[in-house]
Amino acid sequence: MAFRNPVYLDLDLLRNLADYYGVALPTEGEVVRRVVEERGGSLGVNRVVEAKRESGSTEEVTETFTSQVRPVRALNDVIDHLLQTGDVADLTAVPDAALLARAPLQVEGDFVVSPATEMGSLVGRFLPLLIAQAAQGAKDFEMSDADAAQVLFAPPPAAHTHIYELVLERRVERLVVLVDPGHMYGSATVDDLDGELTLFGIVDRLLPEATSFSLERYFLPGLNRTLRRALSGDQLVKMLEGFGAMTGEKVDAASLSIQGPAAVVSPLAVY
Repeated sequence: MAFRNPVYLDLDLLRNLADYYGVALPTEGEVVRRVVEERGGSLGVNRVVEAKRESGSTEEVTETFTSQVRPVRALNDVIDHLLQTGDVADLTAVPDAALLARAPLQVEGDFVVSPATEMGSLVGRFLPLLIAQAAQGAKDFEMSDADAAQVLFAPPPAAHTHIYELVLERRVERLVVLVDPGHMYGSATVDDLDGELTLFGIVDRLLPEATSFSLERYFLPGLNRTLRRALSGDQLVKMLEGFGAMTGEKVDAASLSIQGPAAVVSPLAVY
């Protein structure tokens, strides 16, 4: 067993995985304390006629305390359990292990940011202006120099999904990792997802050869499916090339989708 100190940790996915595989999270539970208080009293007159009144009451108060899961300990317990039971494809120990859809995997490799991530950041800056023009019925996206300056110097847009690739020497398929910046752990930032790291995650999708998976939803953040479809294809490429020309970024249309063979992975943890 090895200690794992995560820079990325999805607690919801960790709890779901522990529940599915029956891994007890030792610090998760409730402590119940019951306090019983009794009150009583009597009043009597004992001369010729006796008059006596007695009263009593019992009050029970229940106090519940919730013990929180310790994330790092829970992560280590879950991964150790799955490795011991063989319920995870450990590509670090067995590089040619078979991958199964919606099953755990562990692998060590170099995280390389995908060009699609840069496009997502680029589109995120221009998206408010794009939506405003679409609402006015514009079919082609146009921007004045003043608009471009305002967008480029505006505060950074909200965090969007970051896409990374792991290319493994002994695997035919690429691993494409979908990272939610909101799950960076502790003081870590997405800048810490650089270089050789270990990934533990769930295989969301397996892409055979000659198939593809569109990444449009990740670099068109905030757009519903109808708008994404309206901007798909050549129009989307043209729009991205226009953004790239304004900012000096090179736009590669091939980065708009993943070509198989590949596996799309949702990370539970990176350490």
